[in-house]
Amino acid sequence: MPTVEWKIKGATHEGTLAALGISGLIRKRTNGVMHTVTFDAPGAAFDGTPLFTYREPVTIYRGNDIFFSGLCLTVPCSADGASEQISYEIGGPWWYLERTIYEQSWALWNAAALPPHLANAYKSRVILSQAADGSSITTGAQIVDAVNFAISKGAAMQLGTVDGAIQLPWEECTDILCSEVIAKMLRCCPDTVCDFDYSTTPPTFNCRARANMSAVSYPVTSGAPASGVSVTPRHDLKIPGVVVRFEISGAGTGESYEAIDVQTAGLTTDWETLKVTIQLAGASITWLTQRIKTEDWPEDADLDDVTWCRAHFPWLDEALKTTDAGGNPKAHIVLHLGAGSLVAAGRSGALELPRFITEGTIQDWMLEGPFNIVVEDETFTLHASYEIWDAAGNFVETVMNQELLLKVVSTDAETKTYRRVDDEESGESAPAGLAAALFAAWGQLYYDGTFKITEEECSGTVSPGNILHLTGGRAGWATMVAIVQDVTEDVDKGETTITFGPPKHLGPEDLVTLLRGFRTRKSAIHYQARQTGESADVAGSVSLGGTSAKNEVGKGIAEVAKQTFRATGSTYTKTIKADPTDITKEDANVDIKARELDVCVDGVAKKMWVMCSAPYVPPA
Repeated sequence: MPTVEWKIKGATHEGTLAALGISGLIRKRTNGVMHTVTFDAPGAAFDGTPLFTYREPVTIYRGNDIFFSGLCLTVPCSADGASEQISYEIGGPWWYLERTIYEQSWALWNAAALPPHLANAYKSRVILSQAADGSSITTGAQIVDAVNFAISKGAAMQLGTVDGAIQLPWEECTDILCSEVIAKMLRCCPDTVCDFDYSTTPPTFNCRARANMSAVSYPVTSGAPASGVSVTPRHDLKIPGVVVRFEISGAGTGESYEAIDVQTAGLTTDWETLKVTIQLAGASITWLTQRIKTEDWPEDADLDDVTWCRAHFPWLDEALKTTDAGGNPKAHIVLHLGAGSLVAAGRSGALELPRFITEGTIQDWMLEGPFNIVVEDETFTLHASYEIWDAAGNFVETVMNQELLLKVVSTDAETKTYRRVDDEESGESAPAGLAAALFAAWGQLYYDGTFKITEEECSGTVSPGNILHLTGGRAGWATMVAIVQDVTEDVDKGETTITFGPPKHLGPEDLVTLLRGFRTRKSAIHYQARQTGESADVAGSVSLGGTSAKNEVGKGIAEVAKQTFRATGSTYTKTIKADPTDITKEDANVDIKARELDVCVDGVAKKMWVMCSAPYVPPA
């Protein structure tokens, strides 16, 4: 076999490994982890200028084929009494996924946008397994979105083939890396492996399920290429069945509730049956509620009832009860209780509604179906006649037809609490077939172990994402369909070490670590906000508005029958009396007011103002 020429190319240095003094080149490729190539420059001055600097693009060739490409990430320098060297680590394109925080598009408030004033913007609060339109997506589609997002930010990679048909529940995360997104998807898919094809520029990202992986087979008998083998059947990871219980929070008729949706696959009664509890984003109902108190209007014939009027005109009722500190009546009102004492009581409303509101507000939604409440602003007018006396029991004045006003909101509503659904969110549906998908992934026997081959030159024919068969050993090994998780190639030695089995480095090393991934999952509470722009802080708030109870009391005009004024503190009473009954003129209106008259005082013409009527000719 001819010797392969290995070359390396950076931004400023290019040549064969031998020409650049490079040895000890090792490539390590692991599923779901950054691939690396490490090598040394022995004899290089440890304090000298390195061949490659931080984040410098480096490409390594095996002959004319690209063996690896990535970024120079670390350059350790070392020396001791006998030697010195500079070492290098080149990181693969997974490095970009470990540096890119995943973001999703959200509908956010934007005053400059057209109604409803929403515009899309990216946030690092994300809902995994949810598409931009709010629908659910598979693990493969979620991985594609994370990789494409990193590419959109400048990651040096291209998207190849991505498998993954499991539909997981929504999971809300903040500030999560693209690599973490992929890891979360792969933890539930132990038969799916990520790898890069370095033969393309830039490298191509692939994520393949076991059913779609290419198989490689090696004999384990003595002799090349096998140089070491270790195989362990992982019966402890093979589950006999799966029970998935989806907890669903909801609301109905104003009350919250909890429900469970159960999916099963395989045997559900075995000790090793996998039982998983998943909290789904719950349904919610926002109820509008309003408590209303009303009072029936009296019959028309009873509108001037003294008891009812005193109850609804606090001024009138308080005046009738006013006393001084000794309990003696102060200036008070004495209603005329005879016929005509309360007259001309009436309502202004045209609808003649049966009740009026005493407490609460008729909300706008109560005016629509199913309630169709009717309201009308209305004024109740009462004309009352009464006398006013002072605390000494002296008459002050008689008031005729005092206009008393009570402004209310009449309605046909009744005293009760009205309730209507304002907003209803259906919540997250249980992903169909999740139990079956988990059972398909974990219900099979996995083999893990290592297989080492030695060649004159590392052929690079095995990659993470291949499936491995070993012949010449136990019968089951020849068809074990073991998934290759890690390939480490020591170029100088021609040794390739293959690690196969379940992806222990991603978490599911045993049943406990598998369940831990479900326990730490956070259900999505903002699952609708990506499309609606509605904040969770105000999602249950209610905008109130409508007609409130008024119950405003006022006074209008009144007719004063007579009024008496007395001097205060005098021994004798000096009374100024105004009594319309003293005016006996019955054939015309009499208007008594201040008038200017001509008078003669001691022969001198003067003027004076007096309260009097206009001159008139008395009847014969």
